[in-house]
Order: sequence, then C-alpha cells, then structure tokens
Amino acid sequence: MSINKIDQEKYIKLMSENLSVLRAKINLSQEELADVLGVTRQTISAVENEQRNMSWPIFLSLILIFLKNKETKRLIVLLGIYTKELSDFITF
Repeated sequence: MSINKIDQEKYIKLMSENLSVLRAKINLSQEELADVLGVTRQTISAVENEQRNMSWPIFLSLILIFLKNKETKRLIVLLGIYTKELSDFITF
C-alpha cells in the first residue's frame, strides 16, 4: 500500500496545524523537539506558524514520537492525523 502525494499533504497539514498543541502535551519546547528531530528551532517555529512546509520524513518522525505518549496517541487519532490507512502504511 502506498500513500499518494495528496494524502501526504493532508496528513502534513493536519500535523502542522496541531503541532504546538501536541508538543505542549508532552512538555517539549520547540528547541527540545528540534533536537530530537535533528532540525533547528527555527524550523519547528516556521512549521507551526505555517511559514514552512513539513517534510514527509519529519512527519513520520513526529508520528513515532507522538505514538509513544498515551495522550498524544489518542489526540493524533482523534484529529485524523493517525489513521488506519497511515497505520497500515507504517506497519508494511
């Protein structure tokens, strides 16, 4: 199964729109999240402020981070960020 470009853009948009809330739920600053992802704090800020598009690899890394926390795992499902389609894609 593959996720087409349109679906990737939809998932990335949802993650970008909710990133600051999800990050706050696990008490991570922009700087701390940037360090985990290997990007700059400015990159996280630009994504959260919709000044920069998130890459698919960063999106997938965020999914793994947010799946490890009970609250954010529930939230990414409720927000439509983590769907059965995406789960099937990740667990190939």
